[in-house]
Amino acid sequence: MPSNPKAAAKLFRIAAILFALVAGVNLVVAYDAHRTGEHATPYIKQAVIYFSLTVVFLSVACIRERRATQSGEKSASPESK
Repeated sequence: MPSNPKAAAKLFRIAAILFALVAGVNLVVAYDAHRTGEHATPYIKQAVIYFSLTVVFLSVACIRERRATQSGEKSASPESK
């Protein structure tokens, strides 16, 4: 994990984007399985899991970025000197 908090937040966002892309691909595969008569349930379950991870990683990124911004504001304020 990088020592820069904003860089860590950016990495969490990148991971969330990757999870969202995988979830989207799983939904496409589920639709294709449905059209061919196969069971689409496993693909839908995987898509739900990956979309849940997307939400979690996006919220963690927002929290970390907010903390980094607040700590930057505290260190830049004249009261802390």
